[in-house]
Amino acid sequence: MDVLDLDGSSLHQETITLLNIKTEVKSILLLIRNKLLRLTMATICRDYKLLFIMVPGTGCSSVGQVLIEKFGGEFIPKEHLYKNNKKILGRKHNKLRDLVQFNLISRFEIAIYLKFGTVRNPFDSFATQYARNISDKWIEKEMSWKSEDILFNSKEQKQLFVEKLRAKLQERKEKLLNIGFETWLEQRIYAYLKKDTLSSPLLKPLKSFIYSENYVPSIYSPLLRGVDKVMRFEHLEEDFNKILKEGGIIQHNEWVIIPHTNPTKDKKPYQEYYTKKARKLVEKNFARELAVFDYKF
Repeated sequence: MDVLDLDGSSLHQETITLLNIKTEVKSILLLIRNKLLRLTMATICRDYKLLFIMVPGTGCSSVGQVLIEKFGGEFIPKEHLYKNNKKILGRKHNKLRDLVQFNLISRFEIAIYLKFGTVRNPFDSFATQYARNISDKWIEKEMSWKSEDILFNSKEQKQLFVEKLRAKLQERKEKLLNIGFETWLEQRIYAYLKKDTLSSPLLKPLKSFIYSENYVPSIYSPLLRGVDKVMRFEHLEEDFNKILKEGGIIQHNEWVIIPHTNPTKDKKPYQEYYTKKARKLVEKNFARELAVFDYKF
């Protein structure tokens, strides 16, 4: 901060800067709310005081299935919430903040529940995203999910929507096949950085304060903000059982098996997608993510 001049010029400049920061923060948070509302899922086990924040592409469907079948879990809300025929909160898709805002769980409950989520090696995560986007089988799944975003007035309206969506997703597939993984990765990382609330030059001075404790890497934020425990996809069953035992939910001699559901078929080992340039892109832009969770190529 500049030294305050007695004539008030520095004060005026500081006021303008703070107003700019406030305006930009507000616009960025609104953008995140609108764009990321559907990006996470949640499963709650009320009897065991467990709240599982399900980050897509991290084995969350497998864990969620076990919580529902073995521990009385349920998605919250139980059904999609709509406003003006458009989905505003998914049956599975939400964040901690959304659960409180829509009165699905109280702040008191949030405080006493054990909240946990999952992460995945960024190298593997990007390769999985790319593989899914060029997979016809995954396109069909995506069409099914996105068809639930709207309440249609007729079968004809839904059919028209599905046909347009299929054409759009097939066009995306062809584009990605043409440009290849490396170019797609560059574009994807740029989108992540642009979406990151802390990527703004005006907010950079705040990074050391915001990230001083309970650090959540940008590739997962705000998906895991507020969780108590984080499981790694690569050690999912082991980490899951550790959390259950620490919470006194199962005995130390018990073991819960997690099935592998919702796999990405036709995906190669993630290392095969990467050129030297692509590898450096992830290492440069997600260095702290890799370090925090001890991930390597």
